[in-house]
Amino acid sequence: MIQIDLGTLEYYDEESNEFRYEDGGVVRFEYSLKAMYQWEAKWGIPFLKEAHTDEGLKDFFYMMALDPLDKRFLTKSVMTELAEYIGSTQTATRFSQPKSHQNGNNFNIGKTYTSEEIYGLMFMNQIPIEFEERNLNRLLIILRVISNYNQPKEKMSQEDIIAENRRLNEERKQKYGTKG
Repeated sequence: MIQIDLGTLEYYDEESNEFRYEDGGVVRFEYSLKAMYQWEAKWGIPFLKEAHTDEGLKDFFYMMALDPLDKRFLTKSVMTELAEYIGSTQTATRFSQPKSHQNGNNFNIGKTYTSEEIYGLMFMNQIPIEFEERNLNRLLIILRVISNYNQPKEKMSQEDIIAENRRLNEERKQKYGTKG
């Protein structure tokens, strides 16, 4: 979750012929599966694709708000801060496999998932529904970790088996002081 002080809006009121000021206050935002679900229901396209219109992004940021929010306060600087928040992984977990690698039967990193597919993966992996309100990047990392743990171990090639046996034999010869 991120908290952003929206600052103060200044505008000119023509009726009273004076400048007015409105305080936006501090608003909490969360990049969550729940916000993505609501956005996809409205827009009818997967959110986790590469490009969005400014209007689409602004609408998504509005859906991320956990507190009441007037859309006028979604200024360029606020939207930049929210975009940076969405881009951060929010986790210490790192993977040795490249992102293009396909993991197991459950989670394919290169695929564009919809919110319903992510809900399905959550339920298949017995992740509680409460995770729909937590950071989406962290949820995707959890799904990837589960997928990695569920992958069958890769079999060693014949060459690797021979090399491993040769190494073990050399270690045993040194340990016991024999010639083989």
